[in-house]
Amino acid sequence: WLGDRVVGLFIADYLFHNYEKPRGWLALMKSKWASEECLAYLARKIGLSGFVELGRGEERNGGREKDSILSSAFEALAGAIFVDSASYEVTKKVLEGIFFGEDGIEYALLSINYKGLLQRWCLQQCSSLPEYEVVAENADGGPYRVAVKIQGRVVALGEGKNKKKAEQEAARRAWEKIIGEENLTYDMFEDRSSSGF
Repeated sequence: WLGDRVVGLFIADYLFHNYEKPRGWLALMKSKWASEECLAYLARKIGLSGFVELGRGEERNGGREKDSILSSAFEALAGAIFVDSASYEVTKKVLEGIFFGEDGIEYALLSINYKGLLQRWCLQQCSSLPEYEVVAENADGGPYRVAVKIQGRVVALGEGKNKKKAEQEAARRAWEKIIGEENLTYDMFEDRSSSGF
């Protein structure tokens, strides 16, 4: 219980001081980094599974590799470090080494499915799907350029070495524009030029 709060504070503190992003983006990243999947990844990274005590049934059922158990164990470890050190600064230094050392968790920035986020938002707000259009082919080894449209209006452009990466980049830019607008509604897509925001 305490470890969950320690990890949450650490992530919020780090994001606040290292990323000048809108509140919506910060909340999204905090949720991602504090997720069961990411904390289990960190637990595996430091070999925490070897120190978890399990009942015979859970051991037989592969509990040592379950994300739910590993993420809880990681939170417990964070709480124990905080209690034993009696210092947030000491805890922060230890967690920074785990979170952002070699093979750290900032890979999560790259693993967000922005196309999925944008699709869900469009369905909820516009009752339609975003459209992706290739505006420049991969000629002579250059990048693909893709435009993402919402309600027929270009919202953002993205580049990538293949079409899939270009679409993800376009979706990321569109999503960051959306969460950066505090009062963005369906009506804001009305009467806009095709050049986008």
